[in-house]
Amino acid sequence: MNPILLSETETNGRPQICLLHMDEVAKRLGVSLQRAYELGRQGLLPIVRLGRQMRVEEHRLVEWIAAGGATRPVEDEQFGRKR
Repeated sequence: MNPILLSETETNGRPQICLLHMDEVAKRLGVSLQRAYELGRQGLLPIVRLGRQMRVEEHRLVEWIAAGGATRPVEDEQFGRKR
């Protein structure tokens, strides 16, 4: 599947947001799809929920990987709660 692109750059200069499907996340991490979902449910991946569906913002995944991956649940900086 291709990532969902939500582009707002043309109208108000905001950066482009790219939400990845979990199969793309699994490919990038080199894990099974089941393991990618498990990491999301455990709060170890910086997921975005769309109803029951999980997505991951591409730039946050890259940051998460660069930081060596989370060893504890990811906290939402804005609200101070687990995702």
